[in-house]
Amino acid sequence: MESEIGKTTPDSERLKRSDERIAFVAAVHLVLPACKNMLVGASSLAFAYNDILNAIVIGVLLVLYVRLLFDRTVIGNLSSITVLIIICCFMFFALAWIHDNRLFVDSTFPYNYVKSQLQTFLMYSLPLFMLLSMMRDYDHLLNNLLQCCPVLFVFASIAFVCSLVPSLAISESRTIQYSMGYGNAVLLLSLLLLLKMRRRKTPLVIVAFILSVVYILLSGSRGPLLSIGIAMVVLLMMEKGRKKIIISLVVLTAFVFATLFYTELLSTIIEFLESRGISSRTLVLMLSDQAFYDSGRSDYYSVVVDRLNECPLTGLGAFSGEVLVGLTHSLYLDIFVTFGYFIGGLLIAWSVISAVKLSSENSSRGELALLISITVFPRGFFSGSFFTSKELWMLFGMKISDRINRNQRDSDRRNSLAQDLRGSERT
Repeated sequence: MESEIGKTTPDSERLKRSDERIAFVAAVHLVLPACKNMLVGASSLAFAYNDILNAIVIGVLLVLYVRLLFDRTVIGNLSSITVLIIICCFMFFALAWIHDNRLFVDSTFPYNYVKSQLQTFLMYSLPLFMLLSMMRDYDHLLNNLLQCCPVLFVFASIAFVCSLVPSLAISESRTIQYSMGYGNAVLLLSLLLLLKMRRRKTPLVIVAFILSVVYILLSGSRGPLLSIGIAMVVLLMMEKGRKKIIISLVVLTAFVFATLFYTELLSTIIEFLESRGISSRTLVLMLSDQAFYDSGRSDYYSVVVDRLNECPLTGLGAFSGEVLVGLTHSLYLDIFVTFGYFIGGLLIAWSVISAVKLSSENSSRGELALLISITVFPRGFFSGSFFTSKELWMLFGMKISDRINRNQRDSDRRNSLAQDLRGSERT
């Protein structure tokens, strides 16, 4: 019997077309809001039209999703476990509300945060989880994201320039406004450029990456810098041969030099910027040895932990962190306060182990899982929440897809063995 490995079948063609369509929608869902957030986070002009821009983004995404869901080649990939998880999420929301509906109506402040978090979950986390769980091959998605780098870089640069112009900036002075939204959006660009550099180090890509890091550094958002630093170390460790040695020596030399002349370098950079009327919150904090200043997060943590310790096994339910302090400011603490220490601990452990397994694959799935893991897990100590962390939900979707693929391969292997046995018996 001749091997049919590599032979194109109707099912494989259907899956390929399905992956291409899903990948396009997923890429648009990641890139379009990122471009909008860059502009809104840096420009007062764009911020004034934020509601209109949000409506445009939502309208475009709704059209894409409606077309996708009416595509039979796509909707057939929606697994029962994905549907079950979606149903469980809404049941969990309902039970949390029934348990203590005062959580949602006691005061305007927490209710606004809960409403915002729920909207983010419905608009970002849930759809991206559904899309990535339906994909079988992630080559198309990763390629689409890499091709969007020029668009992301243009928007990042325009927004940064706007932040320097008093008439366009969020702040009327030329003190660059601290913007988490801008920094998080540019982080996507920086990590994609790092991946591009790993594949092919061209001068344009290197310059674009350096500028993207400068944009984040000067915008005042420190969290993305941690993810970028970890990504650089991880990708460096993945290099091979003489190239790895050369890059390591260059990085080590730069690190030693920066360590020895840390204060002098920062003072020089700050003076240079201030001579042009520009000030950066991050650089000022670094110079004053407050780079790890928690911005009052420890007070929030104390309130949440004290309340959580009253219900350590069951937790406090969906969005309880938002109700207690507005924002939990920690993905891991938010998981604990939502599900309790035991279930929360199991969920965190399973998430990390799954991410490590996915990232270890030598494939587009592995590369994408690595970038997502670097984005979500290090920053989870001081930012994020369970239902609004779209990167974490994307990992959940990839894990479901991986499990379905493994089950399908096992089933195909068993069927092939059964056919071979039947054939040998006839012989």
